[in-house]
Amino acid sequence: MFECIKSIRETYGNIPIIVADDGYNSDLKRRKMKEWKVEYYRLPFDSGLPKGRNFLVEKAKTKYILMAEDDFYFDKEAQIEKLMTLMEISDIAGGLTRTPKGVERYEAFLKRENDILKFERIYDDNLKEFKGVKYKETDICFNYFVAKRKIFEKVKWDEKIKIVFEHADFFLRVKEAGFKVVYTPEAVVKHRIFDFRTSAEYSKYRWRVEDCHYFFDKWKLKYVIDINGYKYDRDYFF
Repeated sequence: MFECIKSIRETYGNIPIIVADDGYNSDLKRRKMKEWKVEYYRLPFDSGLPKGRNFLVEKAKTKYILMAEDDFYFDKEAQIEKLMTLMEISDIAGGLTRTPKGVERYEAFLKRENDILKFERIYDDNLKEFKGVKYKETDICFNYFVAKRKIFEKVKWDEKIKIVFEHADFFLRVKEAGFKVVYTPEAVVKHRIFDFRTSAEYSKYRWRVEDCHYFFDKWKLKYVIDINGYKYDRDYFF
């Protein structure tokens, strides 16, 4: 989180930053947030990602909201201004994320056929262009996106989910509500992924069987086929 905020300050100056923290309490966190002029809130431990995001949206007073995660690193490639340009033709505009292994892809059309949810991968061919920014329509993008505040009047994150499948659930409801989602390959943020396999404590919070069961039951699914073509059921990860 410290590296993320520092990179935002170095790249975008005094852009308003709000942090919701449901992790361990720390005096160091509070000192750093004050030093970097961050609006910082402590939430009850393990409140869950959806609860934190809904809380942040309520606290933000701006017309547009940039959603980011604590393991992102911003530099000149982030190009938030291009995401803002696409706000003129969309309700959510997402960018890409880059790891040491390369650019991650999560752009897909969400296809529901009976009891199967399929993530249909989108490729960067036949891109459209708006005011010099290349883009393509999608149903879901990575957690690096700008959104119009108005969408949260109809769609919020489901707080019955702590983390697993919260992202798919949110964008399924965005699609149902009729909002337009696009992405651009020209806005890229670095993603410093934490390897959860190195921490048993982190893994127990990251992967929860109750999250998977709730998501599958809520959408009446038997299988999910992900963006890489892997097919799994509600107990696949456990």
